[in-house]
Amino acid sequence: MSRAILTIPIFAQLSNYRADIVGGILLALALLLMVAEIFAPTHGSVAVGGLVILVVGLIVLAQGTGSAVPVVLIVALALALVAFAALVIFEVAMARHRPVTTGASGLENEIGVVREELTPVGMVFVHGERWRATTEDGTILPVGMPVRILAVQNLTLIVEAAPETATTLPPLPGAYDTPPSARRRS
Repeated sequence: MSRAILTIPIFAQLSNYRADIVGGILLALALLLMVAEIFAPTHGSVAVGGLVILVVGLIVLAQGTGSAVPVVLIVALALALVAFAALVIFEVAMARHRPVTTGASGLENEIGVVREELTPVGMVFVHGERWRATTEDGTILPVGMPVRILAVQNLTLIVEAAPETATTLPPLPGAYDTPPSARRRS
């Protein structure tokens, strides 16, 4: 990137001859650097260099070709692009530090409901899926009992009873003997 930035004075000197050619070369170089950012793990430094070269290329094109685009507009556009790039880089960096929410580690400490009695192995409903589960100490848990997931071992959930969450869980399928329309009439 530093070599690319060091070539800017060379292109500026060439701008005395053909501003449109130099501006086009700078724009192409900026585009190349931004595409290279996708494939290189540089955390945005190459893209920032590409943005700097893009601004210089736009200024060279605007001034050299006698365009009616004011330099202030070009600089404002560049600042907006830099702010957007900084926001994207910040969000990517923050995403790397967020806890995992998928897979086995995403299930730990979640609350589920026993769907098939755990004697000591049964089925637990969590995140819209049925999972094979067992308790850590071998206790028997009845159907409908809320459980907290402690760990996942070989696609089997290790759970413990969590009765404090009984009022926050949805009812079991088939918990009502009558259809909802009949319940409303009575």
